[in-house]
Amino acid sequence: MVSPKEKRYTAFTLIEMLIVISVLIILGSLSLASYQKMQVVMRTNEYINSLEQDIRRIQRDAMLLDRKQGENWLFGIGIDFTKMNEDGGSGAYRVFKWCSPFSEYGNSRTTGSVPGYTRYEPNKRNLPNTEGNGDACYSLEERRLYIPRKYLDLKPPRSVISITTKSRTSTEIKGEELGYVLFESVTGKAFFYNLDGELINYMPIGDDIPLADEIYDLVITIKPLRGGVVRSLTIQHMSGMMEISTN
Repeated sequence: MVSPKEKRYTAFTLIEMLIVISVLIILGSLSLASYQKMQVVMRTNEYINSLEQDIRRIQRDAMLLDRKQGENWLFGIGIDFTKMNEDGGSGAYRVFKWCSPFSEYGNSRTTGSVPGYTRYEPNKRNLPNTEGNGDACYSLEERRLYIPRKYLDLKPPRSVISITTKSRTSTEIKGEELGYVLFESVTGKAFFYNLDGELINYMPIGDDIPLADEIYDLVITIKPLRGGVVRSLTIQHMSGMMEISTN
């Protein structure tokens, strides 16, 4: 026969077990949430670090300018960021060559301070609308030739990705969206273009094309949809220097 004292002790033990189980469930839920958040942070960091390395490699390729036999002169090698935010922030981008219609360096459009610009055709400072796919610029037609290979295979976590501008004189991020960066052949200088392929940071005046009064750098911001930290990669105008930051 179980005494009342033993019954009270047994009941107390069951309550303890329920409390312990509840605590374990809560801790398990917190641990799972923390693990998922950590995974998002790790994937974001891995992606943006790899993106920085790939952009540096593209800039180096433009500086080395390893042209194929018989290939036309290149104004530069660029990156098309316009599809980075598709499919829930896939982070996908394409690399292209800006093919010139000239066989060699020397024409006024290849020797100016801005790729493609000449005072006789000031709108040539913008990226050409004609596109193609391939790995070498043999055609006399000026165009964007998309290279059939990937630089980055990693994908960020589902995110909102924005490519915007940041003023050199303030911390404000301008609302204008950018679509392209071009690294000039040989010099490796970085030039930025909006979604329509129009050059920014310059203002043609008469026969010249000086820098605008306010200069903007390009900022790629990755904001994961499931928490985690917001990371940004800034590319500086002209120098192409890059900096990763946490917002």
